[in-house]
Formats: sequence, structure tokens, C-alpha cells
Amino acid sequence: MKKLWHIALNDIRIAFSERSDVLIFFAAPVAIMLVIGFGTAGYGDGAVMRLDVLDLDRSELSAELIEAIAEGSEAVTVCDLLAPDPDADCDLPDEVGDPEELIRQRLESQVSYAAIVIEAGFEEKLLAGEQAHISFRSDPTLTASAVIRRVVEAAATRVGGAVTAASAGADAMRESGLADDEAVDELFSAIYAGAANAWESPPATVEVTMPQQSEEEEWGYRSFSQAGPGTATMFVMMNVLGVAALIVRERQQWTFQRLMVMPVRRWVIMAGKLLARYSMGLIQFAILLSISELLGAGLGGNAAGVVLLALTYTLAVTSMALFLAAIVRSPAQAEGITLFVTMTLAPLGGAWWPLELVPRWMQVIGHVSPIAWALDGFHELSWFGGSVIDILPSIGALLLYAAVFFALGVWRFRYE
Repeated sequence: MKKLWHIALNDIRIAFSERSDVLIFFAAPVAIMLVIGFGTAGYGDGAVMRLDVLDLDRSELSAELIEAIAEGSEAVTVCDLLAPDPDADCDLPDEVGDPEELIRQRLESQVSYAAIVIEAGFEEKLLAGEQAHISFRSDPTLTASAVIRRVVEAAATRVGGAVTAASAGADAMRESGLADDEAVDELFSAIYAGAANAWESPPATVEVTMPQQSEEEEWGYRSFSQAGPGTATMFVMMNVLGVAALIVRERQQWTFQRLMVMPVRRWVIMAGKLLARYSMGLIQFAILLSISELLGAGLGGNAAGVVLLALTYTLAVTSMALFLAAIVRSPAQAEGITLFVTMTLAPLGGAWWPLELVPRWMQVIGHVSPIAWALDGFHELSWFGGSVIDILPSIGALLLYAAVFFALGVWRFRYE
């Protein structure tokens, strides 16, 4: 074991012998993590999701629809383009001009995430039992627009349902011939008001419980809980896989062959080189996760889970490095494959953005990357306050990666 550690420490010393290598190893990942973390700090509950509204009907029911949308979510800011006194958060110009053109410009520049146009005759059609149309416009690639659309649909259902209930009651009273038009109108108003009020206290509710964090930490909880582990998993993979190019280069320079004739078992030499990269990966993990935790990543609640994920993920990519070293034939080939593998598996596995933002089929494909399993575990700890038990599927998947690639690497590797 002493010889193994000597080999590992010697490789670590060589890896950090140049100042530029130290900067690339430490400074570059930290800088990228900070850019991503601070750049996405506004995403989430604190972000202003503007919905532009062009109400061409200007009726009581269209006004109630707009009010229901505003009440539907605190995260959505309703911007009535024709209102005399719009919300200051809407960032509307003093002169609206052509509202259709303004909607187009605001959507293209992403000043607003979505817009709706309430057609003229909206109230008249609803009261007549006809289908009234609301035009919804957005960029379908934006997650926020999907959130806003659900709020709009819920508000439309709320207003439309209340009108339907009131119309049914009024029609029944009118057909019975027991009341005059004035009484029918009063009944309609009473039923509509009752149905609208019923939405204020629905019979079934969903109680949401989330991990508690202070207001000062809330933004960091959202951004650095993704940026920290995501950046760490990507750069750890890139640096650990770099051992393949190192071994091929040492073979070409006959350094590796000279090590083989020393009174040291071959597996000890190979294990020492892998241990060096494994240790470097853990060091990188410790630095990036510690900084992200200081910025509010929310990982510190379960230190044992964080350590287990870092150990098993780094073991998985170290086994991948052994397999890569067994199949490449030149340093250039090794470096090219390392870059290709990292730049493919990182976004595929959710290192650049949460997999929750992509379609379900992409989430399934993304889990061919060990990064996806590692981030599943980190998100379970930071977003949902999970325990070690909750991340066991991620731990098991990473250990399976390690076992498979280690077996393939040992089978294909040739010391000669």
C-alpha cells in the first residue's frame, strides 16, 4: 500500500507542477460555477413572469377573467395593455400604440413570457352558451410560458364554470315560467356569485411542504444547488478521464514500461495512477461543493449523502478512465475522446440544466450518463431534504457503472 500511495502522490505532484495546470484545475471550474449560479439566480419563484393581456371585450366577465388570472399565481404579473394604470412591474411604454405590435416585440425580446388576447364579444358568447375564445401566445421553449398557460386555463375554467352553472339555473327558472325576467336575472347573479365564491375554498386542496430556508438563502438554494453539483460532475469527469492520455503518453515515452520492470506489482502501478486521478476528482468535488454550499446550495443538511455521492461518482468515472486507457492508441485520440465524452454526457445528464426541464424521453436517455444519477442524488438532498436512504438508487447505479467499466477496463488493458 505504501508503494501505491507513493505512485499516486508522484502523479498528483506532476499534475500540479505547472501553474497553468493549477489554474485550469481550480480557477476555471469555480469561475464557470459562479457565472452559472449568479446568472440563474433570478430563475424560480423570485423571477417576474409577465403576462401581457389585450382585452378587446372590456366587459365585466373579461375583467373577472383577468382578476382570476392575477389571483391564480403570485409568480405571474398580469399586464393589461389597455388599462389606464398598469402595474409598475409590467415595464410598459407610456404610449401603447399598436397593442398587437407591442405584444410581438415584448415576446420576441422576452420582456414578457406570454400574452393573451380576449376577443370582442367574449361576455356575450359566454352568456349565450357559445364558445368564447382566448388567444394564448408564447415561446413554447420557455418553461415559464407553460406555467402561465396553466394559470390562464385554470382562470378560464373558473369563470366559464361559474357562468355555466348560473346559466343552467337561470334557464331552468325561465323554462318553468315561475319568474319574470328580472327575477331570472337576479337568480343568475346569485348563482354566479355563489359559484365564483366556491372557488375561494375548494373542497380538495394540496398542501405543499418544502425544505425551509431563509430569505437571504432562497435564491442560492435554487441556483447553486444546480450550478455547484453540475459544474463539479462535469469537470471531475473531464479531469479524471485525462489519465487515459497520461498513460498513453507515458507508453510512448517508455516511462510506463520502465515502471513495469521495477520490483512493484503491475496492478499496484496501475492502481496508483488511478488513485491519483480519483483523489484529484475528490479534491475538485470538495472545493466546488464547499463554495456552492457557502452560496446557499442547501447540501449541508446531509453531509453523509454528499460524501457518498462524491465517492461513488468519482469511482464510476475513474473506472471509465481505465476502460478508455485500454482502448485508445495515442494521446491526441485520448484527449479528443475525453472531450467528446464529457461534452456529450454533461448536458445529456443535466450538468448544464436540470433534466426536469426537458421532455420525458430525454430524461430517460439522459440517464445513460452517470452525471444524471449523481445529480438525481444531489437534487434529492438539496431540493427535497432527502436522506441517505432516498439516494440509494443513485448510489447503486453509480456503483454498477463502476463495476461494468472496471471489468471492461481490466479485460482490455495490456501492460505491454
